[in-house]
Amino acid sequence: MAEPEVDIKSLIEQNNKHEWDNWVYYRLPTGKQTLVDIQNMLTEPHESEARALIRDVLTWAQMHMATLGRGNLTAKEQKAQLRDAMSNSANKDQLLVSYLAIGKQLSLPGHLLHFKDDYSPKWNAEEVYGRMDPIVTYQGTPRKVTIGWEVDAPKNIGAFIAGAIGDFVKFLYPVYQDNSTQSLGANTMTSAPLLRMSMVTAAPEDTKATVSFLGGSTGFLIAVDQFDIEKYTAGAGSSLDIVRLPAGGILPIKYTLTIGGYVFHEDAKPGWVWTNSDDGTAVSFGTNMGSSYPYGQRGTTTTYRVAQQATGTGNPGLIQGAGAAAAAASRTQMITEPDPGGFLGEDAGGPVSSTEDDAPYPQE
Repeated sequence: MAEPEVDIKSLIEQNNKHEWDNWVYYRLPTGKQTLVDIQNMLTEPHESEARALIRDVLTWAQMHMATLGRGNLTAKEQKAQLRDAMSNSANKDQLLVSYLAIGKQLSLPGHLLHFKDDYSPKWNAEEVYGRMDPIVTYQGTPRKVTIGWEVDAPKNIGAFIAGAIGDFVKFLYPVYQDNSTQSLGANTMTSAPLLRMSMVTAAPEDTKATVSFLGGSTGFLIAVDQFDIEKYTAGAGSSLDIVRLPAGGILPIKYTLTIGGYVFHEDAKPGWVWTNSDDGTAVSFGTNMGSSYPYGQRGTTTTYRVAQQATGTGNPGLIQGAGAAAAAASRTQMITEPDPGGFLGEDAGGPVSSTEDDAPYPQE
């Protein structure tokens, strides 16, 4: 399938006919050109006036194709536009967003403004007569994130950025079944807008993406319930951050997005799991990301009950000679170093020493 083209002379005359003489003066290509052809002109050595003219023509071409209903960029055009967008110093990274139900993905260049991660362990508290503390039952730990993302969109990439953000907005709507292909009724919703999001800190042509704290190398699965766009902001002198197109209309030159939603735990059993190994009983966090959950970095807390187990030289009990202080500390660290002779019993790690210093609890 051939890439869509625009006639350069007609395009310029429709938007600013006085620029045609300048286009010819700088000996720029005429005739029909694709968006990639015009984009490639910016990589060639030209005087500053010629480069400014090329950027204008590129914007006009983007708007023209969008008006004709041919706004969807080819893979080649998208890569060229993305590279140009990331050449802007403010657009250092990419926000990748995938719509799982339809298998579509968009890339939005920009940079992170803020990242808020809320974890809310839920407990059911029951008040009992005569008891000072309620009886609490654990229910779950939902997670919710809020991301602030800023995108610079100068004139040469304004239409591309506007299109990418428009696609993001489309991703917030569900999938419906067309009654012409199935027996389902018209307007039957078949999929909710469940998205996968990640931040890539590599250049567009790089195949290896840097792991980000937005969710390691795979990102996270999110049900978006907040999406705000701030795109027309009054700056110095009460002027709006916009560019006025010669053919009419305006485009923002900066966008600030706020994205929030519930992050799903994709693992069957997110939480600490006891496992038996040759070195004794160890505890690990049971998710696909393991100790690198949730931000893609290896954890610092030991997952062995005693330090010697990491090298296979220890026993499941407390460190010999640790004394009552170490025993008391182990009782307060039930997650990483549970007391084998106390709450969990001997079956969790074998018997402990009967000496006073090595008793599982401080002696009365």
